[in-house]
Formats: sequence, C-alpha cells, structure tokens
Amino acid sequence: MIAEFDLTPHDFEISLPADVYMTCHAEASETERRLRKNGYRVSIHGYGGDLLDLPETNAEELVLDLNMADPERVSDIFGRSLKKNLMITAENIVSARQLAQMRKCGCEYGRGRHLYPEMTAMALIDLIDGETV
Repeated sequence: MIAEFDLTPHDFEISLPADVYMTCHAEASETERRLRKNGYRVSIHGYGGDLLDLPETNAEELVLDLNMADPERVSDIFGRSLKKNLMITAENIVSARQLAQMRKCGCEYGRGRHLYPEMTAMALIDLIDGETV
C-alpha cells in the first residue's frame, strides 16, 4: 500500500497491546524502537487507565479503553500521558457523557458509537479510490 498509494510509513499506525508491555517490556520496547526507526507511527492499544501500569515508552499515542478505565480518573490519565508527551485517544465511547468528558479533557479523536469507527484496509482503499464506503 505504501508504494501503490505514495504513502509514508508514518501514515500507518502500528498498535502494540498494552498487555505486551506488562508481560515482556524489553521485547515490546525493542519492537517499538525498530518500528519508529523505520518511520512507523506506534501506539499502545488497550490501555485500561491504571496509572501505575502506564508503561515507559517512546510510542506516539496511547489508546485508552473506556470500558476498562475508571471514569473518575480519566482527567488524571490525560494529564499524566501529556506529561509523558503521549497523544491520547479514547476507544469504546458509548455514551454522550463519555464523549463530553473526553472533549473536556482535550481528546479530539476517538473510536466508538459516537465517533468514527476503525476502518478496514479495503475500506481505506475504496476511500482513496473515490468510492463510497
């Protein structure tokens, strides 16, 4: 896809599960380092919001799973991630209240019923080709 559509590696997000950082941090960090060296955008996917479990990382983005996060701690999570220079995205937004809370914390992008869902590779190709998705 990179060559076919004249994209750069940074146009693609590679998500590493947060569990990988907890179980084998050295390997996850090395994989992350190699991906970043090759120009890919790396994110940590499926973070549950436990501030003690926030991994040391050079990833660009943290994907907060609102199904697992304590609603009372969301603003703290956003503050902590911003101090670590991590962009933060919310997923599994299922209520207008969660959406309002995310926007209040400064979250501009998320996934869920109230925001755009993830896109398959074929849907992306159709979109690039100008077909409706």
